[in-house]
Amino acid sequence: MDMESTLTKIGLTQKQAKVYLTLLGMGSGTAYEVARRGGMKRPTVYIILEELREKNLVLKTPQANKQLYQVRDPQQFVAERVQSMQQTIASTNDLLPQLYAVMPQNHKPNMLYFDGWEGIRSAKNYFAEHIANEEEVISFYAYTPQDELPAIPKEFPEMIATLFSQLQKKQCTMRAIQPLEGSTQEQAALFKQYDVEVIGVPHKFYDSIVSCSVSETCTMIISRQYRQAMIIENREIARMYRQVFNMVWQFAQMMQFPHITE
Repeated sequence: MDMESTLTKIGLTQKQAKVYLTLLGMGSGTAYEVARRGGMKRPTVYIILEELREKNLVLKTPQANKQLYQVRDPQQFVAERVQSMQQTIASTNDLLPQLYAVMPQNHKPNMLYFDGWEGIRSAKNYFAEHIANEEEVISFYAYTPQDELPAIPKEFPEMIATLFSQLQKKQCTMRAIQPLEGSTQEQAALFKQYDVEVIGVPHKFYDSIVSCSVSETCTMIISRQYRQAMIIENREIARMYRQVFNMVWQFAQMMQFPHITE
């Protein structure tokens, strides 16, 4: 891909990108030397070099009777831009539930899709915000294979705790089915802290790596493997999942499977 075009996509103007690349190829130089190398007017180059210096991309070193410019380490420049873009993506994902909340009810889509870990965070926030007070939320929690653990960000347990806290504030009751293998003391402590009633089901009966949480009207499905989430706003679909959950719950009680929170 053309470097000048790429630089314009991450915040530089076309002229800034041209001056930046010209100076980068020179190592260092005066505004006059950059203008001559790049085939541009010196007053324009001087203004742009000052703009790049304000962006912290270029350093200016006073010399005898001249001002010498040089480019900062490109690795630092790229790292800062990547961090800035990640923050923008996170802010945009967090904005999505708020934008949907402003829309008239009859214009809301029935199915919403979210990508990436920040998308999953936004899906959880959206799900919590669209649940009425004192509802019951039922869930099928996912089994996490050992080889998948390193790929799960350390913020993921915090996302779960935030969802539990939001539901608890709405005085929602929470029940869940969890694969018994792979459950941890940390999970049990979290369930107990937020009054989530969880039954552990042996792996031979239940080993899904996809989780599902359901309110009276809304279903949230999360795939950590593919870093995707989907929300379905449909009362009948939610009702079907709740019926299946209650059958599994009764079966688990009949088989005397353990409560993870106990």
